[in-house]
Amino acid sequence: MLRLSRQLPLSYQYDGSFEGFLCCVFASFSAHGRPAAIVAEGEEEQQGFLPVFRIETDREQAARVYRSIPQKISPQALVFVEHAFRSCLEGKELLLLDFLDQGYDCGARVLRRLTDDTVHALTAAVRSYNNEAEQYRQFLRFSDYQGVLVAQMEPKNDVLVDLAPHFTARFPRESFLIYDVKRKKALVARPGKWTVVVLEDFVLAAVSQEEARIQTLWKLFYDTIAIESRINERCRMSHMPKRFWKYMTEFHPSPVAKDHDTAENESFLLKT
Repeated sequence: MLRLSRQLPLSYQYDGSFEGFLCCVFASFSAHGRPAAIVAEGEEEQQGFLPVFRIETDREQAARVYRSIPQKISPQALVFVEHAFRSCLEGKELLLLDFLDQGYDCGARVLRRLTDDTVHALTAAVRSYNNEAEQYRQFLRFSDYQGVLVAQMEPKNDVLVDLAPHFTARFPRESFLIYDVKRKKALVARPGKWTVVVLEDFVLAAVSQEEARIQTLWKLFYDTIAIESRINERCRMSHMPKRFWKYMTEFHPSPVAKDHDTAENESFLLKT
């Protein structure tokens, strides 16, 4: 039997962070009831006419809920919840609350309840999230800006954090930045450490002459090895969706090099 059987006639509003969501879970179980909606800041139009109860982010409360998931359900459930939260699934907060409610009741078996509507929807969202993260590990393209590697992307899901282990291992001695254009935040990494920061107004300057030359050579190589008789655009798009092409070097015209190295964004990169 589910523990949150009582419906609360209100909407929870939180700051949009994972810690903030965990505080919503804490508040829900403390009240022994589930809210009618859980909405992040900036999504107030989804609340309708429900009274709003603001949930402040409390690190201690969030930590208690975070520790309880692997202890009472399973470590796999914690990873599942984190990936589902960073997915683009609409209404994921209430679905995750229901998933945790079930998980606290039945333990690790909740992950195998694939016929349950909640578990089914979250499993599909996590699969989409993991697939997209893997695609970006393959399709992300970097450019060199005075010794800092920079890449841009526009993922459907918030996969930035899951790219960090792969690229820090791939470039252990490099400084690099991966910018999520859609969410206006970036993964900034230096040898031995990385962090995610908000960058509201980030625009890359033109590449250097050396980087422009390297990109031109890469495009020439890419075009030269292509076998014209075997080109199949439909097949290529099935393996490399067209939405990834925007930031892939091989699909761009040759870049125009800059004349000097004083661009404001490069100064930021060097100081980060």
